[in-house]
Amino acid sequence: MADKDLENLPSELKYCYQKALTAFEKKDFDYAIQISTQALDLKFDFKEARFILHMCKREKAGSAKTGFIKTALNTLKDTVFYIQALVSRFDGAPERQIEKYEKLLTHEPNNKHILHLMAAVFMKNSLQEPARFIFEEIYAIDPKDVIALRNLGKLYYKKGLIEKSRSMYKKLLGLKSNDFEAEKALKDLDALKTIEQSFKDKDTGSFEIRTDL
Repeated sequence: MADKDLENLPSELKYCYQKALTAFEKKDFDYAIQISTQALDLKFDFKEARFILHMCKREKAGSAKTGFIKTALNTLKDTVFYIQALVSRFDGAPERQIEKYEKLLTHEPNNKHILHLMAAVFMKNSLQEPARFIFEEIYAIDPKDVIALRNLGKLYYKKGLIEKSRSMYKKLLGLKSNDFEAEKALKDLDALKTIEQSFKDKDTGSFEIRTDL
């Protein structure tokens, strides 16, 4: 997180973020999860805190040795959380939906299905930054996920990250050669690049003329 962005955070959020980051760096994952969750309770679209939370869950899941009985109990709990998350989709409460999905990710931090559901909540509520973060996670897990590629292409474009947008659409076309939307997006991006270059050429030309006088 950039220093200027950190300075603009409310003091309580800044405190939680810094404590969670320090705990993560010290590999105190339980405490980092606790503090980052606290930050998300204050601001559920705080993507940097969610990044720390998900990294901690992956670290814990990667090092965990789970017996059969505990695995069965976790599966049962996850089923309950999943049902609750599905029910919460109809009560217009995105915070509660995200909270349920986070509980599901505790035991399966790389579950693409859950991450897609989470991204859909953010997109539905016009929260593009946290949605982009989740799609980036999905892409890291599976670089051939066409839904993630398509949405990253759109979100990078809206963010002004033109080359990243182009890269996503090219990868999408590599997987689906007849994808009309990706083809059109690439043509639009090429047209935009041509227009920008023409303005640069005009600026350079006018500058050269002035220096010749």
